[in-house]
Amino acid sequence: MIKTTLAFVVGFGVLIGGYVLLSQPNVTNIQNSYIYNEVLSAVVEADQDNDGLKDWEETLWGSDPNKPDTDFDGTNDGDEVAQGRNPVIAGPDDLITAEDIKKGEYVGGSTTDSFSEQFITEYFLIRERSGGALSESESREFIDRLITSTIDDSPKKAFDSNDFSVIEDNTEESIRKYGSAIRDAIAEYSPKNSENEYIIFIRAVETDDEDEIGKIDPIIDGYSNFQKALTVMDVPSTALALHVELTNTIANLRSSITGMRNIFTDPVGAVQGVQSYEITVDSFADVFSKLDNYFVKNNVFFGENTRSPI
Repeated sequence: MIKTTLAFVVGFGVLIGGYVLLSQPNVTNIQNSYIYNEVLSAVVEADQDNDGLKDWEETLWGSDPNKPDTDFDGTNDGDEVAQGRNPVIAGPDDLITAEDIKKGEYVGGSTTDSFSEQFITEYFLIRERSGGALSESESREFIDRLITSTIDDSPKKAFDSNDFSVIEDNTEESIRKYGSAIRDAIAEYSPKNSENEYIIFIRAVETDDEDEIGKIDPIIDGYSNFQKALTVMDVPSTALALHVELTNTIANLRSSITGMRNIFTDPVGAVQGVQSYEITVDSFADVFSKLDNYFVKNNVFFGENTRSPI
């Protein structure tokens, strides 16, 4: 049984690199805590354009983290917010108050879906109460609470049984062919000569290197292509439930990594991506354990010195 699972996991290579990293003894809790705190610290401190408004706050306001004066009105974004003005609307008619937010009259930025109205209002009130910018501890607590409140531990289900080509042939040969199709897709779409996505992400955060984070792109493409392959292959009816679960897990991993990829443009979304990635990696381990049992139960094996033709 172990040989079956290892054959699949090794086939994935960096495509599921996070599984290998996070499944090591005593790594998951320690490493996840370290990674989360590293990313959270980077999010709290980042201010790419040095305008006094942190990048995560720019995400909230909808201002440009790479332009000190987003609305080109002669006052940089940080000063505008400090003066109770909207950094994306040119002055002088750009004053905004907490009351405006309570009434729903505040228009945020392009990624305000990352923030519930409750948190937008809370953010503004904290600024008013503290008389200016949030302290590092206030920012950290605020973002941590935001992330915790918006992460959904239950896996998203983008696919159901109607999305697949199901066959009623559940013979040993048919099931072996199905397993081979999965392995072929893994071999074809796993990025070559690449580190796993988690290591790339951590290094990009630690070095503040936007070029480094771009190395994740081929991995995201690999997930996308593997997901597509899963939707077009023939699936024995006895494997359908597992196949649906596998495809949804891959889709969720791709979505999480895409969020992590955007660390320099949507830092809060990236932290959410880290959290959801860690949850989904556990789901990945679970679904492959189930697949392992399925193949063994049907007398189908993969790897060296087995009856498998591959």
